[in-house]
Amino acid sequence: MLKHLTTAAMGAAMLAGSSLASYAAGHAEYTIRATANSNENDEDYDGLVVFKNYVEAASNGKIEVRFVHRHTALLKRR
Repeated sequence: MLKHLTTAAMGAAMLAGSSLASYAAGHAEYTIRATANSNENDEDYDGLVVFKNYVEAASNGKIEVRFVHRHTALLKRR
């Protein structure tokens, strides 16, 4: 799990670093939707929070991470 989060964070950081397009202040250029398969009391959710904080800080706000709970994602696919 941690290996996948680290890989995703590195990819997101590289994407943010390579982006040269200008953006409006306070608005993210990219949005990552992270699916939470667990509730807020689970260690996997804690890992997603760490991932969110890292990506948003490393990209200086160019990348926004939003959590989508598993049941919400399944409803939207139908």
